[in-house]
Amino acid sequence: MSISSLAITLDDRDAIELSASRSEQAAWAWLRVGDGYCEIHMGRRHVEALYDQLPGVLAGLDRVAVADAVCVRADIADRRANDAVGRARDLARVAEEAGIPEVAASLRAAADETAANATAVDVTVRAVERAAADADRAADQLSYATQQAKVALYGVPIASGAQ
Repeated sequence: MSISSLAITLDDRDAIELSASRSEQAAWAWLRVGDGYCEIHMGRRHVEALYDQLPGVLAGLDRVAVADAVCVRADIADRRANDAVGRARDLARVAEEAGIPEVAASLRAAADETAANATAVDVTVRAVERAAADADRAADQLSYATQQAKVALYGVPIASGAQ
């Protein structure tokens, strides 16, 4: 049997189990999704391919988690900086009205520097987001090209998850 494409989305309630056959050089992956399940029979070379790819996939997931955490941290820092800038500029106006221009000038200079830092964080995060989207698009295009190459080499479509 050959399937040209198949998509199964697992969530936290679903399960995956991988086990080896005692009688042949094969393994099974069972996907339990809701009330149903899917059984995938794999030869040794498929299991070895999974084994070889798992460290890279896990490292990729770790990088995504780190990037997401950095973006959250950057957003928090940006908000804190902008709030502090607003308070400092308000206080600078009060200092100016109270006849303490040196305090007002000092607060404005610090607020300007903080605002510049917040802008730099925002510009950097937006650049990372654009670069990540570009990398995702490039990976999708390469995945498609790889699948097409496999069709040309092997003569049969291969499911997109089996690259």
